[in-house]
Amino acid sequence: SLVILRHCLRVVVNNGHNMEDVVVLDNAAAHSRCEELMTEQEFLNFHICRLAPYCYMLNPIECI
Repeated sequence: SLVILRHCLRVVVNNGHNMEDVVVLDNAAAHSRCEELMTEQEFLNFHICRLAPYCYMLNPIECI
């Protein structure tokens, strides 16, 4: 997953996005090491926003 995220972020950077960008991730095990990717020089302007854990009981459509 780290390799895929690195590739995706490089595409964003190469397309001219110089502003601070946010990467939204869930709490999947595959995303557990993504913070270390943000310490690389080319990705310092990116920030990770993690989603809260999912609770099916709080989603009304799940209770049907």
